Amino acid sequence: MSTGEGVIWRGYHHAWRYNHRLNRLGSYLEFDGDDWECVHTAASGTGPDTARFCDLYTKVAGDGVAFQSHTESFEVEGDENVPITVSKSLTSDLESPLENRDTYEVLLNGFDIYAASDADKLQELSLHVDRPTPTDGRTSLDFDASVEFRGDCGTPECREDGVDYTVEMRYLVVGGDADTVRSGPAISAGTDYAWSMSQEPDQKRDGVANATVTDSNRWTGPSVENAVGLTDVDVTLTKTGDPPLIAAAGALADHAEGMHLLEHDVAIESITTRDDRIDVEFLLFYKNWEAGMKRAVPPDFLQRIGEFIPGDTEQAIRDDPSLSWTDVIDASLFAHKSAGEATFDATARLLQFDSPDTFHHNAVPGDIDWEGENADASSSDATHTTLID
Repeated sequence: MSTGEGVIWRGYHHAWRYNHRLNRLGSYLEFDGDDWECVHTAASGTGPDTARFCDLYTKVAGDGVAFQSHTESFEVEGDENVPITVSKSLTSDLESPLENRDTYEVLLNGFDIYAASDADKLQELSLHVDRPTPTDGRTSLDFDASVEFRGDCGTPECREDGVDYTVEMRYLVVGGDADTVRSGPAISAGTDYAWSMSQEPDQKRDGVANATVTDSNRWTGPSVENAVGLTDVDVTLTKTGDPPLIAAAGALADHAEGMHLLEHDVAIESITTRDDRIDVEFLLFYKNWEAGMKRAVPPDFLQRIGEFIPGDTEQAIRDDPSLSWTDVIDASLFAHKSAGEATFDATARLLQFDSPDTFHHNAVPGDIDWEGENADASSSDATHTTLID
């Protein structure tokens, strides 16, 4: 559906109180035919919890520009611990306000990923949209889009083998006249860091990435507003260590390479226009654990290990001279630390608007309470929707 008023997604911040499998996670912008809505989704696996989030966007409206909102579903199915790529060649049939424009771009306008059956632990997630090619006399756009996912779970709360997720990609078509909208160069940024089981990663130290646009052809002046929209997001997570108890359980599984998720941030934090350049600050961050998170686990979920794990795993722990069984009585399987590494890459596109009627950056904070107990992640209880004024 098209509109003369657009909202460009700038990403999200997402954090649980303690860490979980990836049952559902989403942040996106949606046009319902009358209004724009900002939607965040969250569902944990076994343990109940509250997700805190903040979604970021840029709102634009004016003569000489129009927007069209779309959703494309990708079914991700296959083996655990194996990259699964789903690619599509898409055609966007343009509604009349977007036909015959001089400038076109396609941007990611968010995503929603949810488990169709048993939730896994995230190892890799990649979202991508290509630059579009106008076709049929500039009444449609052709472009490619893809999703890549890798997940794994070998700890006791994971009951099924295999990966089965749905990824709903939101994308935004931007069309404008040559004197109103300019599409600038791609902007790339990334982070790459590691953490241990004694030192947790730090958002500011590890997650901030800066990029600079020095495009000599960029528009300047007081009438020009600069927006930045994402086209590619990629995160790869690698586990390098587990506590002895979890390592003992994982050693009996065919594979146990995934890690729980505590915090996940993909955001364009700021866009600063200077005389000779535009500075863009990204936040690209994942966190598996933080000190004190076990205190957030509800007491009735602190279970005696022998009542939860398979008997052969229990015996292996009892037979390990490095482990004291009393150390794991009432320990939480739902909030253990892992050591690991995270690599993020993001690509965005500069869009310049001359004299728009409306232009502002904004954010929507909120929280989602989730019941846990492996409840259906597609439930509306996992969704928080805010009307954008």
